[in-house]
Amino acid sequence: MIENKIQISSSSDVGRRRAGNEDSYRVVNAGDLPGNTDAIFVVADGMGGHAAGEVASQMAADSVIATLTSGAVSFILEDPDLLETLNAALLKANDEVIEEGVRSPEKSGMGTTCTLGVIRGGSLLIGHIGDSRGYLLRDGVLDRITDDHSVVEEEVRKGLLTPEEAWNDPRGNLITRAIGLDDDPEVDTTSVPLKPGDRIMFCSDGLNSMIQDPEIEAILSQGDAGNTVQALIDAANEAGGSDNITVVVADVIRL
Repeated sequence: MIENKIQISSSSDVGRRRAGNEDSYRVVNAGDLPGNTDAIFVVADGMGGHAAGEVASQMAADSVIATLTSGAVSFILEDPDLLETLNAALLKANDEVIEEGVRSPEKSGMGTTCTLGVIRGGSLLIGHIGDSRGYLLRDGVLDRITDDHSVVEEEVRKGLLTPEEAWNDPRGNLITRAIGLDDDPEVDTTSVPLKPGDRIMFCSDGLNSMIQDPEIEAILSQGDAGNTVQALIDAANEAGGSDNITVVVADVIRL
């Protein structure tokens, strides 16, 4: 029996201080995808009062999956310019969230982060906006493969704050880009080559605002995907669980 190329586990937890969960995630495995596309997964972290954040994250997650898996799906996922397609999918989700806010005034101003990954042809293709994160663990070394669109992380990149200062900065939850906030937001897209043994992790900031990268690296380096997902959520809750926690772990078994 041949092993699956990609093995994925995912979960979301409300945390210890929130009444509801405004995170959303979706995973589509190879059996439901055409050609050489091995997986699609997305993590979205909503914001907005009156449960609007939950609506925004669900809408965004559903929208990008629908764009990539309905209609001319074989054409879309075999497109060599797939990064442009991911960008367009996130912009379409942005339009839908804004339109829903116009239709329903109680949802006005709702928004969400959205980090989308597609594994195809030996690469991970990413579309990203907000401060949910993507990581790659290779040979025991953890690399962050997305940039946070947040006030403090942008100051870190400019050299105005150290990572240590950013960790303790009270502005940590202020994001600079998200779906639903602007008519034409800037989306980051990138492609990361993969090799067997790689482990990919996407998460909402309810994980990385509670535990820092060295602890994430240590937990990701142990156990199968399912146990690792739960161990990360447990660690975030043990550290305070101040936000919803969503984790998707994908192991590259073969290419």
